[in-house]
Amino acid sequence: MYHDKNFPSVQQEPVLSLRAHCDKLRYENSLAEFNKAGWAHAGEPNAFEANWHIDCMTDHLMAVGRREIRGPGPLIFTMPPRHMKSLGVNLFFPAWVWAQDPDPNNEGHGYKVRPGTLMGPGVKFAYLSYKQDLSNEHNAGCRTLIQSSWYQNYWGDRVALGSSSIDYLKNLAGGDRRAMSFGGAGLTGFGADIIVIDDAHDTQGVESDVLREKVLETWRMTLPSRLNDRRTGIFIVIMQRSHEKDLIGDILAHDFGGMHVCLPARHERSHPYVFSNGNTPAPWRVPRQTDTSGTCENGRGPKLGEPWYDFREDGEVLWPSRFSETALGELTKRMPAHAIAGQYQQRPTAREGGTFKRDWFNGIMVPYLPDACERNMVRAWDLAASAELHKSDPDYTVGLLMARDPKTGIFYIADVTRHRWTAGQLQEGIMRVARGDGRDVKIRTPQDPGGAGKFQANFLGTMLAGFSVNLEREQGSKENRADVFSSQCELGNVRLLERPWNEDFIEELCAFPRGRHDDQVDAASAAFRHLTARKPFAYGSVAHTRELPFNDRHLR
Repeated sequence: MYHDKNFPSVQQEPVLSLRAHCDKLRYENSLAEFNKAGWAHAGEPNAFEANWHIDCMTDHLMAVGRREIRGPGPLIFTMPPRHMKSLGVNLFFPAWVWAQDPDPNNEGHGYKVRPGTLMGPGVKFAYLSYKQDLSNEHNAGCRTLIQSSWYQNYWGDRVALGSSSIDYLKNLAGGDRRAMSFGGAGLTGFGADIIVIDDAHDTQGVESDVLREKVLETWRMTLPSRLNDRRTGIFIVIMQRSHEKDLIGDILAHDFGGMHVCLPARHERSHPYVFSNGNTPAPWRVPRQTDTSGTCENGRGPKLGEPWYDFREDGEVLWPSRFSETALGELTKRMPAHAIAGQYQQRPTAREGGTFKRDWFNGIMVPYLPDACERNMVRAWDLAASAELHKSDPDYTVGLLMARDPKTGIFYIADVTRHRWTAGQLQEGIMRVARGDGRDVKIRTPQDPGGAGKFQANFLGTMLAGFSVNLEREQGSKENRADVFSSQCELGNVRLLERPWNEDFIEELCAFPRGRHDDQVDAASAAFRHLTARKPFAYGSVAHTRELPFNDRHLR
């Protein structure tokens, strides 16, 4: 037993019933079970809700405690807001680590940290956030849990707080937990075994290069020397992405050497960061040990002992019981695309845009088309697969009307129609839009490779008999197809009719190529190619546009 003359000694080991002793061992062996049982004793007002992503997070944290995950790189969690990442890592994890028996085999070594691990009441933690108040709040929650009768009945013989303040906890075994902030006092002169960074950037100030660089300087120059032992210590970084050049972006851009558990709000099959292990992609190396629902996600996820991976269908939400598709839609409906991409999809795009820049579209709205455009217009369609409509957040079918003024060479986007249509609605909708545009407007539709694509394209051509319809087989990447249109936007040669669809259209362009949707970009690129291509050649009742080299200097 540990004694310190400055503090009263910890209590004697409590006498527990057989059932309570079994519960105690279960909580010590599983952080997820510890979370569930301790939830109500940490001051949380609502009931605990289990989900597989929490199991995944707790299994990785347990691997940190057992030193199965080691540096030199950090363990990174990127998840949407309010998905329990902060509570799990900041509040429950240190209390669980301190509850571990440092000498389970009764070897009598006298250490307060189990040899070869980061488990036991002697482990030292430091927690940093962008705001001191946030760090203090988590510190207070951890203190509430440790001082609860539930915790003390089980582990009061190991963990008693000898010093407690709003930003610092110290137990009688020598372990401590510091609450700190970037830019705050005291970032030098301390040491810790586990340093946790939770939300390094304020989303309101992350656009500032100066504020963002201060965080990166602290990470690069100050924090590396704060680990008590670089051979055994580790950093844990938990965030929602807020900028391409935020802390995680900086870490991933360099020699990462760590582990990244990235779980977007909606699953994306082609997400660039999901479950990366340094430069090594999945399969993930940490096995599943926890299944709080008792079903292993109805057979879809990894079984116990199998490596963790994101097993969701494309577009499936992460925590459906709390954040359904409807709830996510309500949360994000007023958010700009770049904020949704970063905070919810963990795939940040610069607010100013990527391939397309936001400031290119300032002051380019016009109330009407010049008369000279009337006979030089095309409606380009980008067709979504109706079979995908059962998935959450499916793609859109987009019809974009573009015109070119032959006198000035200026391109005008006159209309954007955007729908999620079934196969029957698609035919009816395209026909309705074509009649509204009139027969002077050309119609461009894509022809996907393969027999099904050819059938659909020719079916639409037959349906639109009497209209000028061009089929185009798209070639190359979406990015390459958008480049030439992007250059004309940059040169100021593109105008938008002032309409309600303007904001959504600009947001999607500026999020490209990392945005969740790119249907409007594809339609705009296709319409632009049509208006700048040579005269189509006839093929039956439908015209086919040749894929010809095009140099955008011809338009400058």
